[in-house]
Amino acid sequence: MRRGRIVKRNNILGLSGVLILIALALGIRTSARPQAGVGKLTDVEQGSTLALQVTTDTPASVAGTVTVEVMPPGAGLPVSSTSGSFSGKSVNVNVTIPLDAMTGSWRVMRVTFHSSAGGPDKDLTPDGSLTFRVTPHAPLVLPSHASIAIQ
Repeated sequence: MRRGRIVKRNNILGLSGVLILIALALGIRTSARPQAGVGKLTDVEQGSTLALQVTTDTPASVAGTVTVEVMPPGAGLPVSSTSGSFSGKSVNVNVTIPLDAMTGSWRVMRVTFHSSAGGPDKDLTPDGSLTFRVTPHAPLVLPSHASIAIQ
């Protein structure tokens, strides 16, 4: 009887050890993955500009532009913006979020390099998910009338 308890205890300890090793292996594999997302969502107000810095692994051998396309939640229409001329490894792209944009969690859907020489486009969309939150704008203050003078 005592021997049966020892065998059960050894099996449980052996099984626990295997489970711990599997958990450690999964944890190491997960933490070694490159992260394209952000820990905290960036808030962007409707009608304002989302400033993005796009950095490539290597500079292109020809000048071009970079387009970033962002997508609202659900079935909304994407919004895109294209950088100015780009020939290095890093370029800023400013995406203007429409004043009537859907609020909620948006994501970067696509990043594309376009060669100025007319070559093929190159998809540079990073793996993972890069998200930001669109928040409601402050109450609008608009002019109510105008006067005109001929000069």
